[in-house]
Amino acid sequence: METQNTVAKAWQRKSTQVTLKLMLIGFLILFLLIPKYLILNLVDERQGYNNAVINEVSQSWAGKQLITGPSLVIPYTEKIPDESGKLVTQVEKSVVIFPNDFTINGDVETSVKKRSIYQVLLYNSSMRLTGNFSIPEGAMSADSKITYHPKKAYVVIGISALKGIENKIKLKWNEQDLPVLPGAKDISFQAKQNSNNSYSLLLEPSVSNFSSGIHAPVDLSNDKSDYAFSFDLNLKGSQQLLFVPIGKNNEIHLTSPFPNPKFVGEFLPEHTTNETGFDAKWSIFEYNRNIPDFQIGFSTIDLSNAIFGVDLTFAIDNYTKAYRSVNYMILVIALTFLVVFLSELMYRNRIHIFQYTLVGLALAIFFVLLLSISEFLSFNQGYLIAAAMTILLLYWYSFSMFSNRKSSNFMLAFLVIEFLYIFVIVQLEKMSLLVGAIGLFISIAGTMYATRKIKWYEDQV
Repeated sequence: METQNTVAKAWQRKSTQVTLKLMLIGFLILFLLIPKYLILNLVDERQGYNNAVINEVSQSWAGKQLITGPSLVIPYTEKIPDESGKLVTQVEKSVVIFPNDFTINGDVETSVKKRSIYQVLLYNSSMRLTGNFSIPEGAMSADSKITYHPKKAYVVIGISALKGIENKIKLKWNEQDLPVLPGAKDISFQAKQNSNNSYSLLLEPSVSNFSSGIHAPVDLSNDKSDYAFSFDLNLKGSQQLLFVPIGKNNEIHLTSPFPNPKFVGEFLPEHTTNETGFDAKWSIFEYNRNIPDFQIGFSTIDLSNAIFGVDLTFAIDNYTKAYRSVNYMILVIALTFLVVFLSELMYRNRIHIFQYTLVGLALAIFFVLLLSISEFLSFNQGYLIAAAMTILLLYWYSFSMFSNRKSSNFMLAFLVIEFLYIFVIVQLEKMSLLVGAIGLFISIAGTMYATRKIKWYEDQV
């Protein structure tokens, strides 16, 4: 009987009840991990729908664009005897010569297309391509078994998405205007996938391995040593505009009013970027890339992981910000529970664990509201509306939890600061960890200060 009385008294102690309440709150926080991951899956699902729309609109408009030329192709016939040396087989091959100088000057304009509730960023580019060729030493053999066909030569320009061409192209070849024909003839383009190259893994098959393009027949029978070329190319596309430094000396200069470019690939430009747009210039020389002056007998041009360019997409879309916000869900719930618990201790309120559960679920629903509203409005507007709804709901509910208005007002102030704090962290990229760590330090310091006079092992806590 005495043992039972001792156990009963132990359960009635305030310190024991506080410990049990903390344990229940801890289990509740772990339980609320379930809705967190359900909401993260929901964000992924909605982002998947968004990406599907982007891909659909991009392919209808024109997808990622990769420009790989021009290259000078000289066909030849090689006589190959059999083992007896009598029967001769004629094999048609080509010499592919890359330019000495290759220059692109272009302007890129962006526009936003809407499909349902989703937005897709597209671009139109106007480019001037110039350069020159010469026949390098060793490119053409004096072997009597080889017959070259200079009158059948042609210039080929690889373009990954032909539907993006918007102008009638005329190639100026040594001051002569030549018509440009569709197709890359027998030439194809390939970028080898290299696991050590983080960017090459991002290339889609349609961009890293394709045989689409345009070509212009040229007559090389006049024995000139140098061939200059120039043409205008208006090209539309989406997501990325990419190039290959196929010449010995390459200069690519792009300007655009788009304020948030991401420069990608093997080479980064000298650039200025601000709210009015960007101005980028790449200067790449023959010893900067692993591309030869010419290739003999191969119809596939190896791009050798030398692709570079600009990514024209929204820097951080609403789904990315929403995903980052949901990752802070447990932090938001834990800090709010801490404020409720401290109010329970300091003002001797009796708050049931079911009330904690309702508070946690209200905070979880905030993130669903944020996701759904930001699909129709901007992320910032969605965050403001969802946060205001959640704060007002919890402030109203706090009057039934707390016995005094002071606790409710304190909770209101804390919620405003907390949601503002999470908003700032989500907006930041490089400094999010620092700001988050400082915020947590301040929270722990404030809790230590608020609980410094509590006698945890006394009956009166």
